[in-house]
Amino acid sequence: MEEMIRCPFVSALNPGTDAAHRHTQEWATKHGLIRNANIEHQMATEQFTWLVGRFYPRAQPPELELISDFTSWLFWHDDVCDETTLGEEPGALARQFDWLLGILTRRKPARPGDAFDRAFVDLRDRFERFAPSHAWLARFVVALQQYFDGCVWEARNRKSGAVPSVETFTVMRRFASAMYVYLELVELVARAELPLVARGNPDVIRLRDIANNVAAWHNDLFSLDKELAYGDVHNVVAVLAKENGIGLAEAKRAATALCNAEVAAFEAIAAGLRSFGADQDLVVAAYVENLKALMRGNLDWSLATDRYQRVYEPQAKADYAT
Repeated sequence: MEEMIRCPFVSALNPGTDAAHRHTQEWATKHGLIRNANIEHQMATEQFTWLVGRFYPRAQPPELELISDFTSWLFWHDDVCDETTLGEEPGALARQFDWLLGILTRRKPARPGDAFDRAFVDLRDRFERFAPSHAWLARFVVALQQYFDGCVWEARNRKSGAVPSVETFTVMRRFASAMYVYLELVELVARAELPLVARGNPDVIRLRDIANNVAAWHNDLFSLDKELAYGDVHNVVAVLAKENGIGLAEAKRAATALCNAEVAAFEAIAAGLRSFGADQDLVVAAYVENLKALMRGNLDWSLATDRYQRVYEPQAKADYAT
C-alpha cells in the first residue's frame, strides 16, 4: 500500500522524542492511566510520542511533553470509545464528553477515582499556562468540543447501524479525526498565532482542510482492519465500498487516489499563496510547513506503529461498566 501513497514532504522527528516518551510514561503512571502491563506494552509498541515528535519536529520540550501526554490520554480514551459499549451509546458518550468539557472550562471538577479526569485536569492547567493567548485557548476548546461532537455522531451511527454517505463522512471525519485539535496545536508549538487575515483566507482554510483530510484518510487506510474487527464503518475505505458497491481492495485504491489528489492540491495552493505582509508571511510559511509535517508524520508513524500492523480478529465489545 505504501508504494502507492504519494506524500512528498520531508520526514522529520523531533530530537526530544525519546525524552518526551519517558516523561509521558512517568506522567501516565502518576495519574493512574497505566493500570496494567498491557497498557505499558501499548505505550512501547504503539509509540504515541513518536507521532507527536513527527507532527511537531521543532517543538520545544515543554510543549512536546504536553502534547505527548495529551495524545496518549486521547488515544486511550478513544480506545475506550471504540472497543467498549460506550462507543455505541451516544447519550452516555455525550454525558462523558460534557463532563470533560466542563473540566476543561473549569465548570466541573474531576470525578472522584476517575483517572481520565485527574489527568485531564493536569492537561488543562498546562494548556492554560502555555497558551499563546486567551483567543487561542478558546479556539482549542472549540476544536476539542467539535472532536467530541464528531465522536457522538459516530456513536449514533453505530447504534442505528447507519453507514454515512461519502459526502457526509468527508465533512464529519475532519471533526472526528481530532486533527482540527492538532492544527490548533501548531500555533501553540510555534508560540505564534496566525494573523487574522491569514486565518480567514480561503486558501489557508483549504490547506488546513486538506491536511486534515490527508492525515485522516491515511489513518483510515492503515486502521481499516482494526475498525472492521470492532464493527466500525467510520473509515473512508468502508464508506467508499458501501456507496459504490465495490470490494475493499478497490475501495482502498480509490481512497489512495483521493489522498494523492489532495496532496497535489495542497502543493498547488501552497505554491500560489498570496502575501500577507513581510512579518506575517514568516508566520504563515512556518504554519504551512507544519501542515506538511502533520501529513508526512502521520504516514510515517502509521507505517511504524504496532497499532495498525498486528492482526485483528472480529470480536465483541467489552461492557463499558467493567
